[in-house]
Amino acid sequence: MKKHVSLNLHRNLVAMIVVLVFAGALGMTMPPSDARGSFGKNPGGVRQGGEKVCTKSSFRDEPIEIIKVKNKKRDIPVGGKFKDDDNEWLSGFTITVRNNSGKDITHLSFAILFPAAKNQAVSEYSYTYDFMWGLSPLSKHYKESRRLRPERVIKQNDKFDLTLSDEQYDHIQKVLSSLGYPSVREIEIWIDEVGFDDGTSWRGGRIMHPGDRSDKNRPPSDGRSANDFFL
Repeated sequence: MKKHVSLNLHRNLVAMIVVLVFAGALGMTMPPSDARGSFGKNPGGVRQGGEKVCTKSSFRDEPIEIIKVKNKKRDIPVGGKFKDDDNEWLSGFTITVRNNSGKDITHLSFAILFPAAKNQAVSEYSYTYDFMWGLSPLSKHYKESRRLRPERVIKQNDKFDLTLSDEQYDHIQKVLSSLGYPSVREIEIWIDEVGFDDGTSWRGGRIMHPGDRSDKNRPPSDGRSANDFFL
């Protein structure tokens, strides 16, 4: 009887050791559950940090000039690669422009494209964020917005900083995470619309008036594109 009990204890101890070793192995190889699939982490062994890229697409006769692009920590060169190991390099993203239009500006709209393939996203959809200030003169609510905020004007030859708020940045992070972006390595920006105090707008090299068709300017991208309107 003692021999039988001793044998059972031995078997139980061996089984417990096997379970503990197996669990330990899992703990060493599996990341925490709250880290898997989250934005800015390292799913699938994707290398973090390193080179970043910010490019700009241009249209003819652009009424504003981009003077500088920066984040909370540094200036960001446009059109080339740069080293930055910070995964939150778009925090405080700011575009500084100069009004060269010869008119007072009441509305700015930039597009920020996050190419899916170049950012190694799981999704096939690239994401485009509409980065805006003021209301478009093509909107039916433009006159009311001007009545409520008449001081919201960028005078001729003045400079202006368009800065991504913390709320906007958090929103972008959530969308990119839902689309399977492990991090952001490359973005593309372009001027989508510039609105003037005379009620006209510049879009893609032409002047538009209220009532004109107001399709977005979308330079060809490397794949299918999603923006907040469809999400």
